Amino acid sequence: MGVISGKMDMTSNLNNEILDKIISQDESIAPYIDEVYINEIRPLWIKMLEDGKKEGYIDESINNEALLLYLDTIKAGTSANKEIWKNYLDKIELMQQITRIMFYGFIKKDIDLFNKGGK
Repeated sequence: MGVISGKMDMTSNLNNEILDKIISQDESIAPYIDEVYINEIRPLWIKMLEDGKKEGYIDESINNEALLLYLDTIKAGTSANKEIWKNYLDKIELMQQITRIMFYGFIKKDIDLFNKGGK
């Protein structure tokens, strides 16, 4: 699951000020965030889904439409509840748990999602 670990390393390097602007949906940057989401983030997720299927990590029956609907739902929920997230931006362990739930649901698995066991 190096792909997921790499993506988490990238996101953990984001500046808290940038995250705060994203979470707050500052009206001046909201159109830019929507553009980045549509043109960059969604295609990265689709690529990860396709790569995961090829590598045998992701169920081949899951299609792109289901993934995009799931992501759009998460984005809408996050935007609608932005005040909740402000209290948790600096709690990396909690963010890792949320990420694990997003990828694996609540199923118990022995997966080193955040590469805590070393490389």
